[in-house]
Amino acid sequence: MPHAVTFPTSGVITYGQRLSESALTGKTGDGIFTWKDPDTFPPVQNAGYEVVFTPNDTANYDYSSIELERIVTVTVVKETPQSVIFPESGAITFGQKLSESSLSGASGDGIFIWKFPDTVPPVSNAGFTIVFVPDDADNYDYSNIKLERIVSVAVAKAIPSSVIFPTSGVITYGQRLSDSSLSGGIGDGIFTWKDPDTFPPVQNAGYGVVFTPDDSDNMDYSNVILEKTVSIDVKKADQNLLSVSGISDSITLDDAPFDMTVTGGSGEGGLSFEVTSGDAVTVSPEGRIMIVSVGTAKITITKAESAGYLKGILIVEINVSAAAPTTTPTPTGTPTPTSTPTPTGTPTPTTTPTPTGTPQPTTSPAPTGTPTPTSTPAPTETQAPVITPVPISSPTLTPTPAPSSTATSTPTPTPAPAQTQPPSVITGGPSVTPQGVAQPGRPSNLTPAITEYNDDSGVIIFEINSNDLPNGTMSIKMSNGKIIRITDTLGAFRLEINIDDLNEKGALAIIALDKESESLGSYNIQITNEKGQIDVPVNKDGGNNGIPTVLWVIIGIALVGGIGAAAYVTLKRHRVL
Repeated sequence: MPHAVTFPTSGVITYGQRLSESALTGKTGDGIFTWKDPDTFPPVQNAGYEVVFTPNDTANYDYSSIELERIVTVTVVKETPQSVIFPESGAITFGQKLSESSLSGASGDGIFIWKFPDTVPPVSNAGFTIVFVPDDADNYDYSNIKLERIVSVAVAKAIPSSVIFPTSGVITYGQRLSDSSLSGGIGDGIFTWKDPDTFPPVQNAGYGVVFTPDDSDNMDYSNVILEKTVSIDVKKADQNLLSVSGISDSITLDDAPFDMTVTGGSGEGGLSFEVTSGDAVTVSPEGRIMIVSVGTAKITITKAESAGYLKGILIVEINVSAAAPTTTPTPTGTPTPTSTPTPTGTPTPTTTPTPTGTPQPTTSPAPTGTPTPTSTPAPTETQAPVITPVPISSPTLTPTPAPSSTATSTPTPTPAPAQTQPPSVITGGPSVTPQGVAQPGRPSNLTPAITEYNDDSGVIIFEINSNDLPNGTMSIKMSNGKIIRITDTLGAFRLEINIDDLNEKGALAIIALDKESESLGSYNIQITNEKGQIDVPVNKDGGNNGIPTVLWVIIGIALVGGIGAAAYVTLKRHRVL
């Protein structure tokens, strides 16, 4: 007899592994145990698989009554799936369903679907839910994977149906636009009068009707007319009833003419009067009635048609009776009857007294003449500011040594015989501060000096001390484009100009700039002759007419506030300026 055979139990494997990877343990018997189909990939849910026992010695042991195959259960755990990436939705137009929005760019072993595919999303939305359905949720563990997610959906506005404006209903003058019904309009919305409380006249050019869409959030009305003028038919209204007063209930032939008063009616139309039946009376255009004969007459009173009202008519009937006869006197009771007195004739009606003339109005006294106003005294003439010239004599140029690193004093010119002083060249302000009178933050005196002058090249070099410039000056810019930076330690510095740099009036502008390159003031270098008259510019070809000319270089400073000073230096040139 062979030893007893006990089949093994299987080891746990993960979905995706073969049976051969499940170890068989706990077996007994003289032989080996193997999986019958070792290459099988068992699912998580399974009924077990066959294990075969192969004895070591079938020649000497009888295994005919021993079970050599048995189904052994296999525990298979779920595999971790690959990552799930949700898709993006395709754009749709309002009115389409979510199912018409394509999903793309997803990854995962499964499919992505809209949770509510029949939903029609609006233009403005927070997104909609997409569900991931795994292909094999039995064998893959999706317990830690999100299977639903809200995905945004781009929804474009739809083109609305055509909008056809309505026609208005007829109203009567005095009614509002809101009383006119609007009918026949087509469009997904409502039509209303823009100004419903307006009272339109009979003659009008129409009024605005506004179309308000039901759904402007999802429908594109950008190219649709939403307001239009609609014509309206306004009929003239009937007038209020006319009434008349001033007509007596008893009119006799001897009554005086009288006026009747008409009230009521509507509008601005005038009144007219006409006898339309009978001849007992006549009527004037103003409504004055005159008795003509005994009988009946009908007067038609008409209030004319106006802009908003039809004409109004009132018919008045007037009955004129005869005048009352004079009473016959009763005869006295005497035996002899007296003759019957002849009845007196019908008394002549008393003549209507002629109205006295309208008294002439008292002549209003002529108004006294308007008194002549006292003349406004002429304002005292403002005295023109006096510019005090710098009192100097005509100097003779004394050569100045070459400037050193420290500021040098301007050489004092040797006085020459007295001559007429040239005028100061002061620009830039309404007033002038004479030399030697300082203002806060301004130089009191600027005395530049010519240190060099080259007669052949026309170069003039001026020396100026930086302390004489306006406070805050960081640089000097000349009209020839050259900029000189100013430092606290620079002291005296030189300005170099060329006589050809001057303009046609013989002037060169020099601007003092602050650290922001904003102007603090400008200097005008002006070339004049000894009589103060400006010469013509130097000939560019350097020509010389042979007439020696004494030139004055006048430097004027123009600052905000009007401070100025001038210095005069003699300069000889042998060509015309």
